[in-house]
Amino acid sequence: MSRYIPTYLRILVAERALFRCEYCRLFEIFSFYTFQIEHIISLKHSGKTIAKNLAYACPFCNVNIGSDIATVLEDTLQPIRIYNPRVDKWDDHFAIETSGLIIPKTDIESG
Repeated sequence: MSRYIPTYLRILVAERALFRCEYCRLFEIFSFYTFQIEHIISLKHSGKTIAKNLAYACPFCNVNIGSDIATVLEDTLQPIRIYNPRVDKWDDHFAIETSGLIIPKTDIESG
């Protein structure tokens, strides 16, 4: 995450996400921890600090994604890109059980 993201961008990203993690869908109000603004494509991969490259993330998702843009499926060793909230529709790739467990529908990773 950038050490400096302007306040107007922080507000825009949080409001656009309805104050909910864009990866696991947890509402910030239900979290003990403050949510973070994260770069979807990290700065080290030439991502920019602009609205379409920023996502609202809970600390757990943000730490698990880190600066990754892909992961590897253990059984095939094939690279699989990580879910992009600006491009992908969450419901196309994931579902939530009544227990709160996130179930994948595709190989796209949520972080």
